[in-house]
Amino acid sequence: MNLLHRLRRDGDKGVSLVTLLVGMGLIALIMGAALTFYVTQSKSAATGTAHQKAQSSLVTLSNRVVRDVQVAAPLVYASPTEIIVETDSASGAVTLTRYAIDVAGHVATQQVMPNASKSFDPVANASAWDAISKTTVASNLNTATNATTGLPASQFSYYQSNGGAVTVGAGTADTSAITRVGISLASTVEKTATGAVQVSTFAALRNKTPNGDIATAVAPACPPFSISTPAAGSSPVLTWGGIAGVTEYHVFRDGVDVKTIAANGGQASYSYTDTVTGSTGNAITYRVLAASADGTMSTACQSVVWSPPAATPVVTANVFPDTSTTPAEWDASGATQPYMTLSWGKVDGASGYTVERREVDTTNYQPLTTAAGSWVEATKITDITKPTYTFSTPGYGRAYEFYVEATSRTGNSLASNHVKLLSAPAAPTTDTPTPTDYNVNAVNWTASPTATGYAVYRYPDGATPTKAVASRTLNGPRVNLAAASTSLPQGATLLATVGAAARTYSDTTPELGTKYAYFVAAINSGPRDQTGVNKTRYSATPTSAATAAPRTDSALQFPPDPPTASASGSEANALGTNKVTWASSKSATSYQVRKFWPDATTRLLDKNVGNTLSFSDTGNARGTQNDYYVLALNATGVSPNAVGVTVAQRVTATQLPDAPTSTITAAPSLSSNAYKVAWNDTGDAGNPSSYAFCNTSSCKYQVYKYNGSRYVASGSASYALSYSSSVAAYGSQDDVYVVACNAGGCSDNGSVAEPRSYPGPFSTGGQDTVRSAWRTNSSNDNNHSDEVGATLMLKWGDSAGAAAYTLSGPGAIYTSGNNGYTVSPALGLSTTTPCRQLRTTAFPGP
Repeated sequence: MNLLHRLRRDGDKGVSLVTLLVGMGLIALIMGAALTFYVTQSKSAATGTAHQKAQSSLVTLSNRVVRDVQVAAPLVYASPTEIIVETDSASGAVTLTRYAIDVAGHVATQQVMPNASKSFDPVANASAWDAISKTTVASNLNTATNATTGLPASQFSYYQSNGGAVTVGAGTADTSAITRVGISLASTVEKTATGAVQVSTFAALRNKTPNGDIATAVAPACPPFSISTPAAGSSPVLTWGGIAGVTEYHVFRDGVDVKTIAANGGQASYSYTDTVTGSTGNAITYRVLAASADGTMSTACQSVVWSPPAATPVVTANVFPDTSTTPAEWDASGATQPYMTLSWGKVDGASGYTVERREVDTTNYQPLTTAAGSWVEATKITDITKPTYTFSTPGYGRAYEFYVEATSRTGNSLASNHVKLLSAPAAPTTDTPTPTDYNVNAVNWTASPTATGYAVYRYPDGATPTKAVASRTLNGPRVNLAAASTSLPQGATLLATVGAAARTYSDTTPELGTKYAYFVAAINSGPRDQTGVNKTRYSATPTSAATAAPRTDSALQFPPDPPTASASGSEANALGTNKVTWASSKSATSYQVRKFWPDATTRLLDKNVGNTLSFSDTGNARGTQNDYYVLALNATGVSPNAVGVTVAQRVTATQLPDAPTSTITAAPSLSSNAYKVAWNDTGDAGNPSSYAFCNTSSCKYQVYKYNGSRYVASGSASYALSYSSSVAAYGSQDDVYVVACNAGGCSDNGSVAEPRSYPGPFSTGGQDTVRSAWRTNSSNDNNHSDEVGATLMLKWGDSAGAAAYTLSGPGAIYTSGNNGYTVSPALGLSTTTPCRQLRTTAFPGP
């Protein structure tokens, strides 16, 4: 038996408390389902604390009214804003419960008058209510139809058993025709285009006939139904489950029966597509009632409010940085990190937009398995004139999926196209660049997540990269920032782009002595807009405002070898000193001079001379020759000469030779005036023999001979170590000396050699002219001598160049400074002395 019927049937004899409570619980459960369903439909418009409180208030009021109407026996008074119900009590007295909507105060109150007599007229005795306290059940009620939002006034409505409306006017106590009460409540909380809170339900009195008698007919159960909209702009589709024992179903739209559908036995489900499409924001109320064969319809069935969903937004997207050629855009924008921007066209009728977001993996762009991969509400946009959203903190090298729904007062649009986006990578961490060789700098870095490659950049020599722009606060989409640029600031140039596995790069183009700063940009590839096409993006530059800007470190290359200007020996007034001079070397802070024997590897000197451009090496012997080269030093190391020196890189200093010592090795003879002078080799005498350096081109000797007034060069200088010539006249001499010359210069004059010739021939009477000793016998040499007494007279001719004559004979040698000499007895020669052989010899020169 129908519970309501049972309650009505047992009303005259009293209803047990248990029965009443069970009945009320079941009814509340049934009605609660209806209320819950409708409230669920309204949640898109009723969020936040204020909405929740308003919703709770309206549900409380409707539940109380439903509870009391369901057990009413009978309904005592009915008006659009007031309802009084009577419930039996065991003592025969009645309990009157009054619900009133205060239009001016926007509240609903409840009053309870217990133990009233059955003859009490609550209308005629209205003042009796003044003494009974009021309990506010609901507040912030919308009590007048709102033309802006379309919200109805909160009120009660009444219906007959055939579903027709009962007119109660301003209020009536004649409630006999009323079998069902409609309860429509709306809150003033956020009763704007952004949404509102509504509750709409029905409560059926104990089933009655039009005369108020107990009816035997049982109303069919309410078909549970739902409404869907396949696409924006389409008509609503109502779907419900079949009810056993009914003959037809009636579809009500805004209280009007618009469609009757015959029941088909055990058919499990039914559907109906209405012909209306409506416009976004316009709410339409639907009910589906089942009818039995006797025409009795379901009562207290749920209403479902449908509003055409807003059009589905079409989302376009972009990711900053939004160029793919260089990382320069970071500097141009002033952005501190990557960000993602969504935009879509304005949706007519929408009251706002909801953006949903979830993180996805960066390989297949599928949801993460962790909670981080769940959908979260990124933002709710209430200003429908700004259909954009910027996700300003996606992080580096992370991927996200987005979609947008347009919200209206009664529901959301279908989800927009889903957009998956990958943010730019973080800049890799670089180590300090290292000069690994001459003209080679190594740049090393760590991996950057999602990087598919790396770009290595270098700043000009000596440049110190500094922040070129100040950071800017992100405000809206990309267009609010500076235009993109492909030109890197401060002259940075791309050296190379390498693969994802690379962690080092060798720059083989730096000049010696240069100081270069480097940075490495990570490159990744992924979807950057709504098309889903993969595009490359770069990490930030060191001069940008990015939070993950890379570090810039400099590498100073080894210094170049200094350009050597000259090396000379025998400086003026500083014999024995070799001076090496050179030009400055780029970036050098000091220099080192090294000294060797010619073409040798034996180092004789290794001296750091500081930051000077010359060095004087003292104490070198004459006739020495040494090679020198100069190294430049800076904080990195030594110039290339430290590795291997070529002949072209060496400079040579030669000390001038000692003066040669000349020796007559072949003197003139009686038969020839020719002679030969030789001298010692002093050109490279200072070097060990294994490092001798003189040859026909590097060392020369010049012979000088006195010509009677001065010394003049005799012939050309050569590498000969001897000189041959002849004394020009009999009985004369040559004065000869030699000067030695090498690369360092010429020596002092050497020692003088004086080769002398013999006197010329002289006559001896009628005999031949001779240059040797003349021998004669006084007894047979009358043609050449006269004997006068004891005196022997010898005569001979002049000898050219003779300075004296020596007359020798037995026992005596006579000399005279004249061409003739008279030998007297006093000299030991007498006329009585037997004739003896005499010899005359001519001597040259003084």
